[in-house]
Amino acid sequence: MSPGPCRGPPCRSIDRIEPFVGGLDGDVYAFTTGLGTDRIEGFASGSDVIQLMAILNGSGIISAEQIVAKRVGVNASGEAVIDLGGGHAITPAGVAPSALTAADFLVA
Repeated sequence: MSPGPCRGPPCRSIDRIEPFVGGLDGDVYAFTTGLGTDRIEGFASGSDVIQLMAILNGSGIISAEQIVAKRVGVNASGEAVIDLGGGHAITPAGVAPSALTAADFLVA
């Protein structure tokens, strides 16, 4: 898989399916609107952050705690899938749903 349009903080998703490849630590992945499933390679829970726009895609998301409690599922490979509503999702590759905490998200 080739890297998305940027490396390192902040990586910004635009309106398409994109793969992202992060750096060593402290990456910020910013999502506003979109469709399909974006994939983050090298996401490090506890040091990287997924930044989401509040009420993204009409989802009603307003807090990081809400994402962890209501929006994190699992795919057939056991990886976390974050449902952003409107047919948009994010998969942090190789990360189990139980590894994600509210500290991994920023809602702005």
